[in-house]
Amino acid sequence: MIGLQDMLLQTSGETIYLLPAWPREWDVDFKLHAPGQTVVQGQVRGGKLIGLSVTPESRSGDVVNMWETEGGADAAG
Repeated sequence: MIGLQDMLLQTSGETIYLLPAWPREWDVDFKLHAPGQTVVQGQVRGGKLIGLSVTPESRSGDVVNMWETEGGADAAG
C-alpha cells in the first residue's frame, strides 16, 4: 500500500509531487494526506489526471503534476 501511495504522491519540503511514478495505463481514484494538513484528491482516467482537488486551496501552488514536467512520467510515455 505504501508503495502505491509513493507512486501517486511524494513530497520534498513544501513541494508535493503528484504522479511521479504512476503508469498512465492505470486508472485510479485517490485521496491522500500530505504534510501541512493537506489533502490531495483526484482521479486518473485514460492517462489523464481529472478532478484534482487540494485542501486547503492555498496549498494548490505547491503541487507539481509530474506528468506535465519535462523529464517526468509524461516524457517516457
